Amino acid sequence: MRPVYLKLCGWGPYKGEETVDFSPMGRGGLFLITGPTGAGKTTIFDGLTYALYGEVSGSVREKDSLRSDFADRDQPTFAELAFTHRGGRYRVERSPRYEREKLRGEGTTVAGESALLSRTDGEQEEVLAQGGAAVTQAVTELLGLDYQQYKQISMLAQGEFLHLLTATSRERTEIYRDIFQTEIYNRMTARLAERTKRLRGEMDRARERMDELAESLFFESGSWRELLERKTRNYEKLLRCAREETAAQEEQISRLTKEEQAAEEAGKALVKENEKQRARNRQIADYIRQQERLAQMDGQIAALKAELSDLKAAVKTLPGLRAETEALKLRLERLEEQKKRLAGWMSRRKELERRQEEFERRLEAEKAKKWEYDRAEEDYRRATAGILASGLTEGVPCPVCGSLTHPAPAKLSGGTPDEKAVQALKAAYEKAREHTESARAEAASVKGALSSLEQSLGDVDLTDGGFLALALFDEQVKETQAAIGEKSQFIARTEQSFQDGEKRLGELKSARAELKRGMKKPSQTEPADLSLLQEESRKNEQERRRIRTERERLLTHLAGNRRALEEMEQVRGRREAMESEWAGLRPLERAANGYNDRGLAFEQYVLSVYLDDILQAANRRLRAMTGSRYELYRMPAPKDRRSRGGMDLEVYDQYTGKRRSVKSLSGGESFKAALALALGTSDVILQYAGGIQVETLFVDEGFGALDEESLDQALDALISLSGGNRMIGIISHVEELKSRIDRQIVVERTKNGSRIRSGGLEG
Repeated sequence: MRPVYLKLCGWGPYKGEETVDFSPMGRGGLFLITGPTGAGKTTIFDGLTYALYGEVSGSVREKDSLRSDFADRDQPTFAELAFTHRGGRYRVERSPRYEREKLRGEGTTVAGESALLSRTDGEQEEVLAQGGAAVTQAVTELLGLDYQQYKQISMLAQGEFLHLLTATSRERTEIYRDIFQTEIYNRMTARLAERTKRLRGEMDRARERMDELAESLFFESGSWRELLERKTRNYEKLLRCAREETAAQEEQISRLTKEEQAAEEAGKALVKENEKQRARNRQIADYIRQQERLAQMDGQIAALKAELSDLKAAVKTLPGLRAETEALKLRLERLEEQKKRLAGWMSRRKELERRQEEFERRLEAEKAKKWEYDRAEEDYRRATAGILASGLTEGVPCPVCGSLTHPAPAKLSGGTPDEKAVQALKAAYEKAREHTESARAEAASVKGALSSLEQSLGDVDLTDGGFLALALFDEQVKETQAAIGEKSQFIARTEQSFQDGEKRLGELKSARAELKRGMKKPSQTEPADLSLLQEESRKNEQERRRIRTERERLLTHLAGNRRALEEMEQVRGRREAMESEWAGLRPLERAANGYNDRGLAFEQYVLSVYLDDILQAANRRLRAMTGSRYELYRMPAPKDRRSRGGMDLEVYDQYTGKRRSVKSLSGGESFKAALALALGTSDVILQYAGGIQVETLFVDEGFGALDEESLDQALDALISLSGGNRMIGIISHVEELKSRIDRQIVVERTKNGSRIRSGGLEG
């Protein structure tokens, strides 16, 4: 890929549209991007990488913060790159997502991200992809490089390639893992280890299952036991012996089946004869039981007749008992009536006591009201003189005595009631007297009613308030009720017993007659002896059970043995397949886990090969830049298998003939070593990229640390790298470079944003 021009609009420090024209930089050799610090030199490469991949070059820059602070509100923000690649010309344009002021009104609006890739052929333009992700994918396929790879090959930033030099083994592993995408080897190693481990476990489980199945087999031969008890089991012999024992079991089962059939036939004959004799004995036993039942019924009938005779005598006494019961019921009614009158007297007595108490309470209230009234009237009379004296005047005759002088007039005391208050107290007294008279009349009325009830009770003892008499009534009522219930129950029981007895007697007579009609005397009255038949049948059944148990036992074992043998065959087949696979994978897994000539895990081994190639390419340039003084070497990995080492670097000094840490190099020496390492990395990436062309390289800063000789050496190395057809841009503000490099892109910084101008010679 060779850039033709780059347009940046509203981008970083650039206010308006600025164009970087790479045509004057020629087909190859060095060109300089120069300008003061912060003017936007590196921003040019940011624009280039963003146009291609939608990403910026620096780790501190963010693609969503690229809009220029100098841009006008109507100024768009975009990066447009035209480039040639393998004879074709292409144009890619991208706009980041950014926030700008609204064209109308106040506030801000957000412009969305957009992207377009097209191929240009004269005046014709063919759109190849649209949208951020689609354009990035199309550019990656077109160039054969993703963003990380392109950045590593085309942009050497001082901070990044210095870090590549001084990084630890683990850090350098992470860097080169991303560049060469070697994580796949780590995953391959993990999958190999997982697969071999799983196979080993499955093989062990298969062997354990074979052992379980072998031990579950039931055979009684000594040869089987001998094979089973061996420490190292020969599964082939076990299976062969198991098949033989299974065949012997099948033959034994066949023989037992025949024996069981013969015993079953003999048992059936014995059962028939036994049933015949049992039927004859049942006839005899039934006749004997019928005779015994007939005699039992005769006894029951005689006993029932005697019982009915007694019941007839008891039935004759029932009319007298019914009369006694009716008399008791009348007595009970009288008692309950008297009890009711007594309860009324007791209630009236309580009411009289309450009325008497109410009368006495009202009488006391009347007395209190009368005393209050009498006192107030007396106070009023006494106060009359004071009232008259209050109106006397010297020289005016007294209305009582006519005296013109009043030497000692009566005094009017405070709190004396007036006439109105006295009248109110009088009214209250008279009302209280009326209430007293009303209570006296009510008490007298209740007393009269109580006297009437006492006369109706006659000679009932009321001395204790009637409580003793009420208890006596309750007792008499209970006794009468109990007597009525007892006599009624006796009458009912007697009548029901007589009816039940007559019914039972009829039923017994009918049953006896039915039994008598059904009795049939057997021809043989002596039962047969079944003990011999039963003993013979018992022995036959025992033999049949023995044969059946043995046969079922063998069938159960045979079924289990067959299932186990079938599974053993399957497990053996799977185990043999796993052993074959494991034998092929195990050497690979060991090699991938560090059992190789370098003692490194697979990924580290691959990365060490890449690093050796990089160091070979780097040392060619480092020797040129240092007068053959320095060379970079990879330190040997520790011998701990699965090591993550093997990526540490050291420098060999020809002056001392010793190796030492790369961190011991001076600033200028570190720059040259780091630049050589970065260029070597770029070379190897291109080497393994399979003919991918990258025709432009940018080197960002770092030259200020070099003396004049070192600067010449570094520039010579970069010139040799160009080969006459590779553009190498140096981004630097070092003044000495301006005099050494004719072709320049100058970035000027102003108060209104930076400007770009190109210069130099073609060639």
